[in-house]
Amino acid sequence: MLQPVLLCPEEACEYELLEERAKSLLGQWIASRVDSEMLWTETSLGMKSSFEQWEAGFPISHGQFKAAMLRMGFTPTSADDDVWMFDRISTETTLDITS
Repeated sequence: MLQPVLLCPEEACEYELLEERAKSLLGQWIASRVDSEMLWTETSLGMKSSFEQWEAGFPISHGQFKAAMLRMGFTPTSADDDVWMFDRISTETTLDITS
């Protein structure tokens, strides 16, 4: 079942422009670094900055980071705002980031 989560079309396209290796590194960072404490204290911008400062990190756009979080199964508390907080991991739902 698809659950719509709104990204600007530019943001969804920006993520797709990343090379596969970049997507993989970003996914690895999210899987290994994003924990419940970070979800309570960091916004999408804060997490993006933390990724960029990671030793294997690289500059990415805010939209690319939000799209990666969605791809990893995280859901925003509100997609109406530009800066997101994430509240949980969705394990049973596939998120549609292009809606």
